[in-house]
Amino acid sequence: MIGWTPRERPARTVIEGAHCCIEPLDAERHGAGLFEAYGKATDGSDWTYLFTEPFADFDVFREYLNKAQASVDPLHYTVIDTARNKAVGTFALMRIEPVHGVIEVGSVTFSPLLKRTRISTEAPVFANESCLRSARLSSLRMEMRQPQGTVAQDRPMSRISVQGYLPADDRL
Repeated sequence: MIGWTPRERPARTVIEGAHCCIEPLDAERHGAGLFEAYGKATDGSDWTYLFTEPFADFDVFREYLNKAQASVDPLHYTVIDTARNKAVGTFALMRIEPVHGVIEVGSVTFSPLLKRTRISTEAPVFANESCLRSARLSSLRMEMRQPQGTVAQDRPMSRISVQGYLPADDRL
């Protein structure tokens, strides 16, 4: 592409919205809340496509969060429910390729407190906004992947598309 220059890496910034706040992962501040929120799941199915299993021990979970916090790719964020002032989920910006202007949103882990809420729609939009701000709103490809046929994940993606955040034919 003529005139293309590499994009900037995403910044560790806070984005505030109507129903949630997206903050860079902070193991000390978010750990207990996330452990409690994830513990409300009735089974381990939320972790099926992730790089780790559900955590039964808080010390092991905190160690995982400390490693995630220190990582620059993937770059982990926490979703805060502002009405409850509670950490309710996480996601990461990963496979960050500034030369090509590509970022993937992955490691999406929504607790039962986050699922089927307005926040489950708002949070991915903020992930997109964070990427676009970092890339100076120019020629960025953001990828949001999910296993095909996972109805629970299809609904939020459909809402994002319907609300005009993503064109319908750009959904994955």
